[in-house]
Amino acid sequence: SSPEQLFERGVAALRLGNYAEACPVIEQSQIAEPRLGTLLALADCLDKWGKLHSAVLRHEQVVAEISTLEPAQRAYRAAQLEYAMLAAARLWRSVPRLSLVAPKALTTAEGEIELFLDGAKLSSTGAEVPVDPGTHHVETRAPGHARWTQILEVTPGEHRRVELQLGTPEVASTAALPPRVVA
Repeated sequence: SSPEQLFERGVAALRLGNYAEACPVIEQSQIAEPRLGTLLALADCLDKWGKLHSAVLRHEQVVAEISTLEPAQRAYRAAQLEYAMLAAARLWRSVPRLSLVAPKALTTAEGEIELFLDGAKLSSTGAEVPVDPGTHHVETRAPGHARWTQILEVTPGEHRRVELQLGTPEVASTAALPPRVVA
C-alpha cells in the first residue's frame, strides 16, 4: 500500500470511530511519507482513541515542524499551528503521570538497579513520567534479586506515586557447591 492509500484507509476507519485500526494505519502512512497533515490527523486519532500522551507528543511535533518553516510557509500553516498548540495545551491537563520512587539505594551490593516502564529502560527515577491512560507494566531488575513487577491501570488526569521494590533475593544454588565428604 502507498502512503496515500494507507492514509485514506486510516481516515475511513477514523470516520467510523475505529481508532484501534485507524491510528496504526495513519502512523504507517506518516512513517512511509512524513507530512504535516498526516501528523495532525494522527494526533487527532490518538486523542480520540484516548492515547493522550501520544497525542500531545504528535501535536508538539506539528508545532516544532511548523516553527522551523520559512515565514511564508509558517503563515500558510498558521491555522494548523494554532490548532496543534491549543490541542497540546488542552491534552496536557489530562495526561496521567507516574512518579516512580526507587528503593533507598539505586545500587545493591551486587550492582545497579534497572527500571523498566512498559519494557523500555528508564534512565532515572523520582521524576514524573507522562503516560497514556491504560495499563502499564513497571519492573525493577537488580543483580542478586528476582525481577519485581507491578501492573498498573491509570486513568486520565491521574498522578500516581509508585513505590518501587526489589525482587526477592536470589539464593546461591547449592548444586554449584562441591559434595560434602563425610569421614
